[in-house]
Amino acid sequence: MNKKCISPIIAVVLLITITLTAASLLRVWYFNEQQQSQERTSGLIDKKIQEKEEEIDIESYDTNGTLYIRNTGLTTINTDSIEIYEEENPLSGYTFSTSTLYSGDILAIWNLTLTIGKTYRITTEIGYTEIFEYNVGNVFLYSDDETIFNNGDSTTITAVTVDNFDNRVGNIDVTFQTTLGTFSESGTSTYTTSTNPSGEATATLVSDTNIGRAKISALAGNYTAMTSVSIEYWWDSSWTKRKKIMIEENSGNDLTDYQIKFTIDYDADMQPDYDDLRFVDSEGNLLDYWIETSNPANAVIWVKIPSIPESSTTIV
Repeated sequence: MNKKCISPIIAVVLLITITLTAASLLRVWYFNEQQQSQERTSGLIDKKIQEKEEEIDIESYDTNGTLYIRNTGLTTINTDSIEIYEEENPLSGYTFSTSTLYSGDILAIWNLTLTIGKTYRITTEIGYTEIFEYNVGNVFLYSDDETIFNNGDSTTITAVTVDNFDNRVGNIDVTFQTTLGTFSESGTSTYTTSTNPSGEATATLVSDTNIGRAKISALAGNYTAMTSVSIEYWWDSSWTKRKKIMIEENSGNDLTDYQIKFTIDYDADMQPDYDDLRFVDSEGNLLDYWIETSNPANAVIWVKIPSIPESSTTIV
């Protein structure tokens, strides 16, 4: 049987043709891939540019339910595209102060009630996202009196809580603690309560028989405030009315058994003859005194102070 074979010349021609065809197809595929890659890259760049152009910042929030945001991007935002989420839950019922938010302008979002401890997310049309947390921003603490006495005297301690937009915020748990005395509300050195709608919580610090500096703290959220009250000695709990008198020594000399003149106005709690007045030093020691004159309006009284150091302040 005769076998037909392809001549070497034809075989070479076919091989060259196949190679050129494959190279051409590969070239077409390569350029298609390059074009698609460029288009994908261009799309990503365009999106990044869009995201950069569309950007917002949280300006402030008031507890009446208005959130203020600023368009810090370069493009105008259609507010209909803005959506707000609490955690992962979409919110509703809020309204906008304008339908178009131009670059640099502030938008008021009304009827938006934020909850302490929650995270919020604001999204725009092209997917820009701004995330913020609403929480306790600080706690402040102060006392009505700088000094009380160790015979059951008391003073009111007030804590004020604010959110992270510096608004007073209520319904926040506050824990008071003291190093001396107790709180009348709990009968112990610790008392926990909640702030009222005005962001205030109070505790009544009652002294015991100790003297010293009562260091008081208030803890709210992750914040702690500190204040202090001096608890001083009082010589007799039967005398419930008292007043601190500060004596300044300005002569530059040490004074011993020095008599100082006081004019004491009459108070309804006093005896008409002023005989129930007492003067004590800072350690509770009774001081000698005599009444020079008295009338229904006031009395002139001289008090002998055992020692007044030079250029100092003495408390009576």
